[in-house]
Amino acid sequence: MNCPFCAEEIQDAAVICRFCGAAKSAAGEWGAPAPRPAPPAHRPGSTTIRSSGAFFLLSSLVSLVSLTDDAPLFGAMRSGFVAVSYNLIFAALFLAMGLALILGRSWGYRVFMAGTAIYSVDRLLFLLSKDTRDAYLTASGVTQQVRGMMDVSMIDEGVFLGTILTLICWWGFALYIYWRRDYFC
Repeated sequence: MNCPFCAEEIQDAAVICRFCGAAKSAAGEWGAPAPRPAPPAHRPGSTTIRSSGAFFLLSSLVSLVSLTDDAPLFGAMRSGFVAVSYNLIFAALFLAMGLALILGRSWGYRVFMAGTAIYSVDRLLFLLSKDTRDAYLTASGVTQQVRGMMDVSMIDEGVFLGTILTLICWWGFALYIYWRRDYFC
């Protein structure tokens, strides 16, 4: 037989519809299913995700403040139009990711994952180019300050490992977002 409320096929001897919850009374009459509870106003993970979105907005602001700072790119520290464009792109990227995490709209998940991919490619290019890392360390003044105290290659290794650790943490958060993707409705 078919359930009189949801029209799904159920067994003739059924007293409760397994699809909608309609129940058969002792008199043999089918009663309407109980209303489903409203989804919780506070979605699981929303505090973590929204506070992370606030940090992305802050990162966007930092990128805007440092708009004219040199950028480590393609084996050297780039300045001028290239640096402004680089910093502007990341400011816009962090702004979009922050809004995506705070608002929790359906497009937010895709924006966050696309931003994660773009950031990862940028960091991998940094990791794979020793010239870029050397230019970064030279421009920061670190190599001048510690040249007599320690081997500069140790500092490069620290930057390399720090960048890897950053990527691992970023992807850990991306996995958390994947796990909580139902937040984005």
